[in-house]
Amino acid sequence: MQTVVQQWGELMEVTGGALNLDPSKSYWYMVEYVWKHGKWIASDADLGDFDLVARAADGEFISLTRLNCDDESEMLGLWMSPSGQNKKMINSLRLAAVNWVAKLRIGRLSQAEAWTALHTTISRKLMYPLSALTLTEKECTSIMAYAIRVALPKAGISMPSVVRHAPTQSLGLAVPNLYTAMGTARTSLLIEHCWQQTPTGKILHISIENHVLDVGLFGHIWDNTRFTSYSQWCSHHSWLYSVCSFNNKKEISLAIHHAQLHPK
Repeated sequence: MQTVVQQWGELMEVTGGALNLDPSKSYWYMVEYVWKHGKWIASDADLGDFDLVARAADGEFISLTRLNCDDESEMLGLWMSPSGQNKKMINSLRLAAVNWVAKLRIGRLSQAEAWTALHTTISRKLMYPLSALTLTEKECTSIMAYAIRVALPKAGISMPSVVRHAPTQSLGLAVPNLYTAMGTARTSLLIEHCWQQTPTGKILHISIENHVLDVGLFGHIWDNTRFTSYSQWCSHHSWLYSVCSFNNKKEISLAIHHAQLHPK
């Protein structure tokens, strides 16, 4: 199976009603999935001398850049790749946290202002792309660690992480936890779009049924008691696998209808 992914998004500018194509910022993938070590792995399709072109506003045909399946490309502030590589995305988020900390160090903020800044500036910036990502808990911790390590002393706070991240209703400080925020945001969006039957919801339903085929087990994939059994056999870089993994870890149960496999 081969899939062509053309990414334009913010890379094409609308000026005067015409689309201005910048060939240096337009690209495409041709990916095929091969069965390797019991899982489907993204691989670059062999196309020989095949070339993909697009017509620019002046009528000229422009050859577009082909990227490898491991190459991460940026679109709307997200770095993503067909193979699931996310190193550039992680580095981008870490750099944002480092730059924020540098400004915080030289600023003369009060404790209340430092506390407010942690919640309203860098936390919001780091949370923006989370619902589309599949980061691990360790990666999320490493992204946020530097900002917390500097901001909390500035705010006059020194407490263990279990208290820092606990909600205020449980007498915690509600310091943002990127891993929890990412997992709950993905689950919330999955439920909302599937329930509302939006265009995104229809795509998610297709992904759910593809995941059912990938898993190869009978019954609902939302059964957390079966996650450990099937998780070793399915693709771990997928968005839906990450949703199931988080929900299994946090004991969150879903009831989204999907087609099921049955014994013959």
